[in-house]
Amino acid sequence: MTVYFDPLDRACRSLRGAVPRGSEVTFRIHIRPGEDETNSAGSAELVFFRDGGEHFSFPMHRTEKGFSVSLAFREIGLFFYYFSVDGMLFGRGPLRRAKPAHHPECWQVTVYDETFSAPEWFKGGVMYQIFPDRFRKGDGDYPLA
Repeated sequence: MTVYFDPLDRACRSLRGAVPRGSEVTFRIHIRPGEDETNSAGSAELVFFRDGGEHFSFPMHRTEKGFSVSLAFREIGLFFYYFSVDGMLFGRGPLRRAKPAHHPECWQVTVYDETFSAPEWFKGGVMYQIFPDRFRKGDGDYPLA
C-alpha cells in the first residue's frame, strides 16, 4: 500500500502554511493498494498533538481516493501530526511526503492569533540571529560541548 500526503498539495491539506486561529483545515491522505493487494486500507486516523502534549487520534472518513478529516483550530500554538493507516504509522519523509516509520517524523501546523499586528517600530527593520557555536577555531583548541 502506498500512502500519499504532501502538506503543500491542496488535494492533501486545504490550507497551506500557518493558519489563523478559528480556521478549519481538511487533511486528506490518498491510498493506492500494492500490486499484490486486492483492496485498500480499512481505516485511518490522524494522530495530533500540541508541542510536548498528549496525543489525540481523530478517525478519518473514507473518500473515493483514501481518507479525510477536518479539524477546527481554536488555540494558538505549534501542533504536530502524523497518520495511522491500518495500524501502520506514516510520517514526514523525503520531500515532505508520507513515509512508513515506527517512530514517524511529524508534520507541523502553526496556528497564530488572527488579530496580532507587529509593532510599528518593528516594521521595515532588519533582524540578525547569531549562532556563537559557528565561530570557533578549526584547529581543535575548542572542543564542541
